[in-house]
Amino acid sequence: MYTAEQARDMIMLEHERVKAGYLWAARTIAARICKQKGEVTINDIRDQLPPPESMHPSVLGAVFRNKQFKHTGRYTTAKHVSSHARKVGIYKLRENT
Repeated sequence: MYTAEQARDMIMLEHERVKAGYLWAARTIAARICKQKGEVTINDIRDQLPPPESMHPSVLGAVFRNKQFKHTGRYTTAKHVSSHARKVGIYKLRENT
C-alpha cells in the first residue's frame, strides 16, 4: 500500500516519462519568464503553451517539480475556469540555474 505522497510522486514520474516533450517546452518557457519577471506561475505557462485537450491537467503539476525551480512560499489564484479559483504556487529559478 502506498501513502498519498508516494502515489503522487509515482504519478508525477509517469507524467515525466509520457509527457516529456510538453514538460520540456513548459519548463523552457517558465525559465524565460522567470528571467524576465523574476517569478512564474502555471497561469503564465497556460497562457503561452496551452495544454493539449487530450492531456490530463495533472500533468501541469509536474512542470515545477524539478531542481530548476523553487517555490517562493506564495500563492495566487488559477485563472482558467475549470480550476474553480484553486490556489497555485508562485515559483522562481533556483540560484544555481
